[in-house]
Amino acid sequence: MHSKTYRVENNPFNKKVEIPTSKSYANRALILAAIDKRDIIIHNMPESSDVENMIECLRKIGLKILRDNETVTIKGSFPECEVKSQSIVTLKTGDGGTTNRFLIPLLALGKNKYQIEPKGHMKERPMDELYKVLGSLGVNFEKNQGGWPIIQGPISSDIKSVEVDCKKTTQFATGMQLALSHLGIAVVAKNLSTSKSYFDLTLNLIEDFKKTSEFEVPVDFSSLSYPIALALVCGKVNVTNCHHIDSLQADSKFLSIISKMGGVFELNSKGLAIEKQELRPGFFDCTDCPDLIPTLAFLCAHTKGTSSITGVNVLRFKESDRLMEIIRLLKAYSIDFTLNEEGLGELLIQGTGIIKDKVMSLTPPDDHRMVMVSYLFLRANGGGELTHSNSVTKSFPDFFDVMEP
Repeated sequence: MHSKTYRVENNPFNKKVEIPTSKSYANRALILAAIDKRDIIIHNMPESSDVENMIECLRKIGLKILRDNETVTIKGSFPECEVKSQSIVTLKTGDGGTTNRFLIPLLALGKNKYQIEPKGHMKERPMDELYKVLGSLGVNFEKNQGGWPIIQGPISSDIKSVEVDCKKTTQFATGMQLALSHLGIAVVAKNLSTSKSYFDLTLNLIEDFKKTSEFEVPVDFSSLSYPIALALVCGKVNVTNCHHIDSLQADSKFLSIISKMGGVFELNSKGLAIEKQELRPGFFDCTDCPDLIPTLAFLCAHTKGTSSITGVNVLRFKESDRLMEIIRLLKAYSIDFTLNEEGLGELLIQGTGIIKDKVMSLTPPDDHRMVMVSYLFLRANGGGELTHSNSVTKSFPDFFDVMEP
């Protein structure tokens, strides 16, 4: 589906750019809007395929959603808007973790039978914990040969609390917290050892919904990491729509990581500005921000000395086995590393500063983050060809337009 090949040239990077807003925030806000009886207005909605899939699914289950450029208005409330159906309602949900894992608990509030049809690697990602928790709340799951189980609620409101294991992902607990936020059922997040900030973002947004019905999606700090990292290695950039650090986003930690590496940036009303600098290696705990690890690995590879990145094991449960894919990249560019998979996992990278000016052909999986970090390696070194370039539509649809000269 996303096998398009893109040619990357080894050009300097010197641009003013705008980056997307946060799909993580947007999909959380859409679920909360879906159960709110008020009309909810959300500004700065990203064009992410995960968000577009969520919007289309919400429309199909009965919500009225109006769009005016980047502003979305959600009318109606689920399950009150649910139209009774004698047949199974099929929803095409794409390959997004937030789309699929947030939508399922919402559907469990209704009475119809729903069939989720995900795409790509999402079909293989862990889901059993979510089914187990919803089953304990009285939700029925019918086996579906060759696909995910058919879901039929409603959730029992007699139960006062439910525990959710977050060892592999916090998205199960987040999906449950969003869907149950108005029912008085407490969600207890167990083994919350990684991505805690994402769960905190959920709790904060639930509180915000009690105060207002109009929201603005903030700049996405995951997307911000790519132009910043490229500028630090081979140029300079001014991100004109980033004016402050959103501490609720776990990946805003990237700026403090850069500071720890000796990097200096300016952040003011004109945006965020940063340019090529000699960085120093360090020890970086990424248990709370695993999406940053591929980009950080790129920076560490271009920094002289040994850097340590901890919290890497959870990468095996992402859109691809990102840990294995990072190792593939390091091997492709002859960068020495050591992997210790005990506990939360640690990756030691022996950076060389300058890698090699060699044209490469990189074949990352259909995973937006691995495609984007592969682009960084190609652009900063000898250039070459990159497959699965269409994958970037998941979080950063105009990535190549933004990054190219």
